[in-house]
Amino acid sequence: MSLSAFQSIKNEFIIENAFRDWEEYRRQVTDRVLQEGRRFDHAGAERELLIVGGGRCNDVDLTRLIEGFDQIRILDTDLEAMQSGLHQYGLTGSGRIRLQKASLTGVEEADIRSFFENLYQWAIALNRSITADRFIERSLEEFVGISRKTRALSSELLRSIPPESADVTLCIGVHSQLFTLLSYCWEVLAGNISQTILHGVRIPEDALHAAIRELNDEIIPTINNSLILSARHCVLIGTEYDMEHPVEGAWQCQQDLMQWKKVLEFHDTKIHWPFYIAGGKEYEMILTSLYTDRDA
Repeated sequence: MSLSAFQSIKNEFIIENAFRDWEEYRRQVTDRVLQEGRRFDHAGAERELLIVGGGRCNDVDLTRLIEGFDQIRILDTDLEAMQSGLHQYGLTGSGRIRLQKASLTGVEEADIRSFFENLYQWAIALNRSITADRFIERSLEEFVGISRKTRALSSELLRSIPPESADVTLCIGVHSQLFTLLSYCWEVLAGNISQTILHGVRIPEDALHAAIRELNDEIIPTINNSLILSARHCVLIGTEYDMEHPVEGAWQCQQDLMQWKKVLEFHDTKIHWPFYIAGGKEYEMILTSLYTDRDA
């Protein structure tokens, strides 16, 4: 897969007019974060906010958050997206906002490109001898490398998100996106092979989706544990709620949070998220505040 082709696929994940369409949603999310920040205002001590998976920060208003927190750290695997986010708020070069490039899954963009380059080169070599079953089998073999790297992420997360490294930690709309780029790129390649080699015979995605689901089942509790440990006072975790059609990644997060709610004080806020209006995709976002109160 060429760099330009990969970049074109990445660009499809940039939702046009998201900043404009999410204005009310962004206001409500930001209100909630500021409210939690004020709840732990300790006698002049500096307050730090950690935004995990912040990307372009279309979910929150950085100009308001910088007034409510002394320091903000934004963590994401896409440095360019974070820089774009600072630019759209006019905060490029702010000494109070720090960007940190890191992956929650342990998988970097280069790993995803390598996964598909290997599949692509294998497909070229076999050409007309490819079958849908052989392509699926090879895909799962390549996915083993992704799985192995992800399953070793516990120690990496502790380095990226140290315990008690922020007063308030926010992670919203992230759990459902952990492997979406990988999944979508695979679907593009599978579709191309289906049309150019298999004469329109569809390559089912069920097997790869099942492998991703199994990996999410395993790693999301680890991610949540790191998020909760990172906050001295409160962690806010936002996930898409759809009872009829559970969202992959978000569903596992919600199940895990049910266990945390048994041992920590919590508060749930439901916020409508007009995710992609042009494509007819909207969700109810459940924003869960879990109170860690480590300085209490």
